[in-house]
Amino acid sequence: MSEKNGVLLSHPTGNSNVREVLRVLQEINALKAFYTTLGFSEESLIFKYSGPSFKKTLKRRSYKIPTALLHTCYSNEVIRILKRRLQQHKQREHHLEIDQLYNDQDQRVAEALKKHSLKAVYAYEDGALNTFKIAKQQGIKTLYELPIAYWETAHHLLKEEATRYPEWEGTLITTRDGPAKCKRKSEEIELADHIICPSDFVKRSIPPSILSNKPCTVLPYGAPLPELTNNWNNPRQQGPLKILFAGSLSQRKGLADLFTAMKLVGPAKAHLTVVGTPILPISFYKKQFPGFTYFSSMPQAALFQLMQNQDLLALPSIIEGRALVQLEALGCGLPILITPNTGGEDMVTDSENGFLIPIRSPEAIAEKINWLYTHQEQLPAFRKNARTSAEQNGWATYRKQLAHFLNSVLN
Repeated sequence: MSEKNGVLLSHPTGNSNVREVLRVLQEINALKAFYTTLGFSEESLIFKYSGPSFKKTLKRRSYKIPTALLHTCYSNEVIRILKRRLQQHKQREHHLEIDQLYNDQDQRVAEALKKHSLKAVYAYEDGALNTFKIAKQQGIKTLYELPIAYWETAHHLLKEEATRYPEWEGTLITTRDGPAKCKRKSEEIELADHIICPSDFVKRSIPPSILSNKPCTVLPYGAPLPELTNNWNNPRQQGPLKILFAGSLSQRKGLADLFTAMKLVGPAKAHLTVVGTPILPISFYKKQFPGFTYFSSMPQAALFQLMQNQDLLALPSIIEGRALVQLEALGCGLPILITPNTGGEDMVTDSENGFLIPIRSPEAIAEKINWLYTHQEQLPAFRKNARTSAEQNGWATYRKQLAHFLNSVLN
């Protein structure tokens, strides 16, 4: 691919999905630049000559790309990270700071487009408006990734949740998005030449009036494959099932429904472990359902170890994109109980590697847990099937599909 046919990728914080996009762009010789806030090239001296512990910290924001292709602007992101670690701001303030981070990144990339000769720019929701405006002026293709359900659908569903569970309304941060932010989202997607979604659920969330005017491609994120311990699939001892919930403690992820279901099941049949960041004080959640074990956070390796010692991941979400935790669970051989709105319905074969239930149904959650409790002898088969489904839907599959998509768009 010629120098003038490259792609600029923009994302302020980076994540595993972005790293896979970077890898594919390099493999097809299309990466012209990657713009982010805080980042390090693994070719850089600070990364090469760091000690093991510091290198482990850097790795969270390191990328396997040449230093010349990485463009950073890190000051505001460093301040945000420090404030969060020192717990000097609340969840709402954190949400606003993320918005500002995306806006600043968008403006910086928009200015940068003037000095690059590009075929396309690849940007994400909330960080694309100004970038796409300049791209349109310069005849650059605009590729837009929508990683979670479209805002109109999300707001509609979550406002209904605020009515169902008024006491949980404080956990629904998205419902507080102002008119300016919603208008920005609408303008971004209108400026997109092509929309990329991580799941069929996200695509279904986009209004038909938008889908009728521009192409939209579903490219499901892949499942990581952690190394399994020797006893990950041993027959379990009789007793209460070990149910795991991992994620932000919000009704967006169906936690209120899960608490209600656990009350229906009872402690003799199942025990719940919750891992994640609380949006309200932890006392609020204990008041709703006191019978759970809580961990605020843990390193990824520790979470994978925990997953291999649980019986079921329960994620009855109302809104997701393609929730990473469900993919991680399958990779750990942990069966999953999910709704179609998690974006993972394609990975579940009901009663073989997990359960697919409708949203807003504590009764359905309880029914599946009760069934699994009385069929514990099937858990080894569930675990094996879960791991197999992760292996069949790994990152290699995602990269192959993404490469095909990018080649077709760029050529």
